[in-house]
Amino acid sequence: MRFSIRTLFKNIIGFLLLPITIICVISFFSVLITIKWHLYPTYLFIIGFIVYFFLYVLNKNKSFSYVLGHEISHAIISLLFGGKLLSIFVSHKNGSVSTTKDNFIISLIPYCIPFYAVVLSIIYYVLSIFINTRPLLPLFIFLLGISLSHHCMLTIHYINIGQHDIFSQGSLFSFSIILLLNAITITIIMGFFLKQVPIVSFWQKIIESLKILFSELKSYNY
Repeated sequence: MRFSIRTLFKNIIGFLLLPITIICVISFFSVLITIKWHLYPTYLFIIGFIVYFFLYVLNKNKSFSYVLGHEISHAIISLLFGGKLLSIFVSHKNGSVSTTKDNFIISLIPYCIPFYAVVLSIIYYVLSIFINTRPLLPLFIFLLGISLSHHCMLTIHYINIGQHDIFSQGSLFSFSIILLLNAITITIIMGFFLKQVPIVSFWQKIIESLKILFSELKSYNY
């Protein structure tokens, strides 16, 4: 009974978050359509995205890399919350991690954050401290396309077959958080590598839309 009430409460929060989530997702796609994808090296991102898409279609049931990143994400965030890692298991079909901490952030983080795209960003940033990374940028943009395609395709795949992490937190709440954070994090990561991505414009669109939303709600209450 306690679990049902908690899930219901989270789904109510998820419902209240929906307008903000929708605004962020719309702002994300409005950013995508402003990018000149035909220019070099930007089109390498598209090539990388398509390359992994075909790999996914041919080999989607063997996703050791995704499961590994998924479980490591659980473990890292749990450690950041002060938990301890008790065990971790990874195979090409599924995985599990046991920690002493558990909350909705720990449960949902692998679906919200593209693990390998974050790793790629960290590697590029660290390299940029020591060497001139400009000649390597096209390669990293290509790998970014692969890593984001990997995240999108396999996240959708695993959500589609059903995940306890999501249902335990309330489906509506989970999907609101997942879409919201994916829109934000993917935009930021793409902006790190692709200067054409208007990060400032992205946030401006969100803020302006939220102002309109709250203004409409305020006038409706009066």
